[in-house]
Amino acid sequence: RLVTEWGIPTTKLSTPRSVSSLDNRNLSSITLQTVPLRLQVSGNHVETLTFYVFPSPQSPLVLGHSWLVRHN
Repeated sequence: RLVTEWGIPTTKLSTPRSVSSLDNRNLSSITLQTVPLRLQVSGNHVETLTFYVFPSPQSPLVLGHSWLVRHN
């Protein structure tokens, strides 16, 4: 929904990816990713990322476990 509301361009993945919950339940299949976007966190950390696009009723943006491990 965020991608649609903000008009963020996307590209199709050559191979779909799956999304799992923390308890390893399969949540969705991902077929789209955003173009590279500039992400600014806490005012002082800036990086360019692409995001996988999938429906998430709980959160408009999920950074994921690997991002949290790298930055914590």
